Amino acid sequence: MRKYETIIIFDSVLTDEQVAAESENFNKFLSENGAKDIVLDGWGKRELAYQMNKKNYGAYTVFYYEADSAELGERINDLLRINESVTKFQTHRISDSTRKFKGRLSGEHLKKSAA
Repeated sequence: MRKYETIIIFDSVLTDEQVAAESENFNKFLSENGAKDIVLDGWGKRELAYQMNKKNYGAYTVFYYEADSAELGERINDLLRINESVTKFQTHRISDSTRKFKGRLSGEHLKKSAA
């Protein structure tokens, strides 16, 4: 299985409850389509780097998961492209070197060496 991350920026007009509901729907979609070990990381509302759809803010949500099928990426694109609550999204495959780097950033290497 390969590891992926999908970053979704939801419209800033949505309330926190609506963002949570949209995130839960996407989480359910992932699990129904064979994704495993799904982790949701909500970053909250942040300022966008540039204006999108005449908006300066968006609610960031990141999903980490494992999947076998390359078709899942196409299904994700189809689902999020037609969702009017989504301002922008992007899916990346996480390589081993990326995971090691992210572990160093989060301090996981310190926790492992202390054990």
